[in-house]
Amino acid sequence: MVINKGLQIREFEKRISEFLLDVMKRDKNAKPKKLLILQIQDELTSLHRRILRKVMDKAQEQGVEITLLLAGNPLLAEKINSLAGIGPLRSQIIIRPPTYQEIRDWFHHQQLWNGATTSRFSTLQIMRIASRCEGRLSQMAQVAHYALLAAFAERSRKVKFRHVKMALAELTAPRRNVALPLLAGSLWLGVFIAVGWQTLPHTSPLLPLPAAWAHRPAPPEEKPLVRIEDSLDKPVNAMRQLYRVWGYDVPLEEAFCEEANRAKLQCKRGESPVSTLEKNGYPWIAELKVGGRIGYASVVRSGPQDMDLLMGNKTWQVSRDWFKNAATGNYVLLYRLTPQGNSKVDAKSDASEINWLNKMLSRALMKPKNSAPGWSQALVDNIKEFQRKVGLKADGQIGESTLMRLLILSGESPGLIRDKETENTIQKVQNREPAAQPPGTALAEALPLQKATVAMTTRQ
Repeated sequence: MVINKGLQIREFEKRISEFLLDVMKRDKNAKPKKLLILQIQDELTSLHRRILRKVMDKAQEQGVEITLLLAGNPLLAEKINSLAGIGPLRSQIIIRPPTYQEIRDWFHHQQLWNGATTSRFSTLQIMRIASRCEGRLSQMAQVAHYALLAAFAERSRKVKFRHVKMALAELTAPRRNVALPLLAGSLWLGVFIAVGWQTLPHTSPLLPLPAAWAHRPAPPEEKPLVRIEDSLDKPVNAMRQLYRVWGYDVPLEEAFCEEANRAKLQCKRGESPVSTLEKNGYPWIAELKVGGRIGYASVVRSGPQDMDLLMGNKTWQVSRDWFKNAATGNYVLLYRLTPQGNSKVDAKSDASEINWLNKMLSRALMKPKNSAPGWSQALVDNIKEFQRKVGLKADGQIGESTLMRLLILSGESPGLIRDKETENTIQKVQNREPAAQPPGTALAEALPLQKATVAMTTRQ
């Protein structure tokens, strides 16, 4: 007997009573021993237990020995042991679910037992029935019966998939298809994450966020301190840097002092104190000895307290005292010559050279050009006026020193950048109009400034 939700209590009591009466009528004289099999599919309720207890008591009074065989879920064993009026379980047998091979053999046996010579169910149909029924043979038998009835109603010789599908829908719980909802949910989750990720920077300032969620920028990494002795240039690199100050970007293999005449420049080497080089007014390459190393740097600015040096495409700002201690006195500087490559101009020079000198004096003194032709007295007076202006001996001659100063003030050559408050100034005339910025001085202003305060060491 099968006990499920579809079996009414009255029907259950009626069947149990009929079973007991049938046993008593058949075996009146002997002491009968009968087996009552109850298949519990859902639950054994208190009403079922009360009816069973009443029947078992009545059978005991009539001398009938009835053995109960309860089949169902193993979880019901604990409840059955606690039933009042029913003896304890003598044995508990757990039968494993049949394998697919056993289910297929069972189908074949059932077909042979019913007189069928050919199989009505295909392999895939048997697999589907076994999967949906979870190995319950009684339920598989009902599904197969319903499928055969559906095929018989359509006059079909074989059971088709729609017959099995109809039978499974009738007898088994519907199986939810989770693949499609799961796929749709995954797609929507991906869309939400993508949209949220893109809009997070725009919505974060408008929405209150917990302090723990606030974005904290990572602390800036401290760059390692570069020592100035590690940045000193080699002679060829320093010479190339000096050419760049003059506005010439020469390759490294041509950055030598001997190549200066190709640009109508004069290269001058020597040894001199810092004050003398500052009076010249030209950027120069200084030889430095720092930490036991000898290197070179281009001096482009000189102030009362500090100086700017170009090394490795960087501007280093060092104190004036440190520079005096580190400088060996050796220097290299460039200065421009006349258009014809001369270092002086006098009355014997070519007329074009004298005209060029007249134009340069007009720029430096900011006055009209002298209209007298050749080497005139007016030209000599202008030379003397310029020499007095820059603090030179007013002898009326254009030599190397006068020519170097003239080309700086006329804007033809880059000059050493001097602060207005420099103590060692070479300007003797007050309230002088500023000259045009020499070419090449903008390079020092454009390069990055790096202060050499911690990395500086004194000369040993």
